[in-house]
Amino acid sequence: MFRLFALLLFCLVICGFYSIHPIVPRTISVAVQRVPFVDSSFLLLGQDNITIRRDSILNELIVDLVMVKEADSILQKRTQRHRSGFGWLLAPFGIKWKAISMHRRKFVGTAKRDIGNPDKPEYTEYDINIDLMAHTPKHMALVWEGNKRQKEINKHKLKGRDPNQPPFIEPTLQTSNQYRIHCELTPPQNYLNQLTELFYPVSGHKGFAGHHNFGEPKPTIGVYGAFVSDCNHNCHAEIHPYEWIWWLDVNPAKDSLANEKRWLVGLQRESSNRFRRWSKRPRVGMVSVPFLFSVNDAKPTIAIEHLLHSNFVENGLKTLPEVPADAMDANFTEMEVKLTGLDKSLTVTTNKPLETDAVRLWLSSITTDGKWVYGYVNIAASVTDLYTARVTVKSN
Repeated sequence: MFRLFALLLFCLVICGFYSIHPIVPRTISVAVQRVPFVDSSFLLLGQDNITIRRDSILNELIVDLVMVKEADSILQKRTQRHRSGFGWLLAPFGIKWKAISMHRRKFVGTAKRDIGNPDKPEYTEYDINIDLMAHTPKHMALVWEGNKRQKEINKHKLKGRDPNQPPFIEPTLQTSNQYRIHCELTPPQNYLNQLTELFYPVSGHKGFAGHHNFGEPKPTIGVYGAFVSDCNHNCHAEIHPYEWIWWLDVNPAKDSLANEKRWLVGLQRESSNRFRRWSKRPRVGMVSVPFLFSVNDAKPTIAIEHLLHSNFVENGLKTLPEVPADAMDANFTEMEVKLTGLDKSLTVTTNKPLETDAVRLWLSSITTDGKWVYGYVNIAASVTDLYTARVTVKSN
């Protein structure tokens, strides 16, 4: 009798809950702009992943389609220094990081060598190093800007290297592999093992090729952060810290998933104590991931997987005016997006609902020529230390 009463009580509670909080499938409508011709850069997304993996220039052009921003995109101070050891004593002699630009900069390139990480932290530092070579004019120009600054600061004292030879003259596509920008970040150290498991290899010396989100030794990667001369060494150019990092997963082990484009995106706070004025809590930023599908695709889907994140900071997105007032919260697992004027829909899914005001999603720049539909899916987040996600565009 007691069990029957308990069962009835349970049913009444559940029914009462859903009468107050009904589960209603989320549906929105988005306007679609019509154009006579497709943006040719978006058509690159139609290439298969094998072709993209084998062509660094193609890969870089595609990865460059991603747009990123942070709320504090302007650096508050021109220099930063080491905070341990004799950093305070050396800084007056120029031994420090010097901003080349007071705005954070975006850089896309292909890894020159494997990812580097230390065996253990040194004081507060646990730098994850990625050397990137650029093969497209826009980003080759950034490399040259950094190398020119190195040459100016050192006044031709370049450790015996000829100042009239690469990498100290303007690069060409033929010489681009002799140039690089060094990209560094100390990730939030409480998350190192989880970052390696879910996002990218920062512990255990697994390397790019051994990680399931890469599967190749020299992937193409985009970063966004402070563009600086590292004058603790020889004033070479760095993105340090890189706080946004993203790439297209073209792991050969997943070539059978021919109709998918898998993007990994991550926002992190530099977690050593060296960049107090450049990387403060909270980290507030947005990323825009491109998509392309045919109007004949039966059921196009954008799957967003929230991977690893620290604590959310409510109201932080108020400092990012690019987030539209009608941006959606992330408290859903499936949503139908009706494309106005096309008599067609796409589906957006998430792996888990997030009950927070610190994450917002929206679609933008949706465009069609009658054959293709393309645009951006945008994610904005406000966190203490990090937010990472996988965005998979699936066509059928």
